[in-house]
Amino acid sequence: MTKLSSLGMKLAVPFNHDPALLHGLARHREDIAELYLPAPCDVVGTMRVWYGPEPQAYRRQLPSIARNAADLGIDVNMVMNTAYLPLSEHRRVALYAAEAMKAGIRTFTLGDLHLAQAVRQACPDARIAVSMVADLHSVTRARHWMREVRPEVLILPTILNKAPARLGVFSKTGAELEVIANEGCLPCCPFFMQHACALGGWETAHESAAERYTEQCWPRKGARLWEHYQTEVLPAHAHRLKGLVSRLKLVGRGRPTEFILREIERYTALSSDRHEVFGYVEPDRVWKRVTACDRYCEACGWCERVFRRVNPGLRGPRSRWIGRSATERSPNAPAPKSRTYSAGTPRHRRS
Repeated sequence: MTKLSSLGMKLAVPFNHDPALLHGLARHREDIAELYLPAPCDVVGTMRVWYGPEPQAYRRQLPSIARNAADLGIDVNMVMNTAYLPLSEHRRVALYAAEAMKAGIRTFTLGDLHLAQAVRQACPDARIAVSMVADLHSVTRARHWMREVRPEVLILPTILNKAPARLGVFSKTGAELEVIANEGCLPCCPFFMQHACALGGWETAHESAAERYTEQCWPRKGARLWEHYQTEVLPAHAHRLKGLVSRLKLVGRGRPTEFILREIERYTALSSDRHEVFGYVEPDRVWKRVTACDRYCEACGWCERVFRRVNPGLRGPRSRWIGRSATERSPNAPAPKSRTYSAGTPRHRRS
């Protein structure tokens, strides 16, 4: 039994379109609850740039991916978490979900409640996970989802990762709770809604749409890296979520297999207080301080002082991590095409 499994938690890990990843997961099978992967990009968007093969080729691969994961005892979760999809498209996507279940997909991550209703109706035996895109910042919002579609999993906003009292309230819903441990996004990003609209997948999945918001976020991240103390859950601190959440979700659909496996190693061993991408160290005492604060940093400055003391080489927008996340993608995943696949008939990106 690993240190992570002894806490009653397992991992949700990303599929990066590299077949070698599945072989690498074999030795971690006891610690992995699910492998999550995108829907074909001509079906619906997933809030990420598409790095996979042509949609028809991907469809042919899905049964094998699901079968190989099942042989390891790992569920497969298909992400369909666009923030908005026209009502006229819901039946089409729901029918594809039913088709995907025949290929071995068991769970669907959704961010649009209306779409989730359609999927539940078409696939009554499916497991539904509510995406972080749904912004379940309060248990009141979660209860709407519980009433309407009875989701089995709630993936909570990262700003709640270090709010144990609030996490405890969500557990009353009866759903499994999942938090994203290494998201890396700007905490409470002011461009989140615009990102969702640009990259949700209804009109475009082209890389340029993502780059526009990446360019906005990078300088802000670099200037105040200590604000990630509010949201990131480093491996050495995951034990503090024992009894509150059952799953830690790791990001990395566009990253190399080596990165994903390295993160699995670190989180199953609860072995590091260093952020793999940003490179910063978070002392253990930060967790207690952050869980008790009001998050208004300008009136405090404690996290900044601690961050600068323990991370003297990471002090601004020219920190070494900037640019890494954009260039680290699976070597087996093709670069984004100029052709864009959106819901329905493939079309070229709007100028």
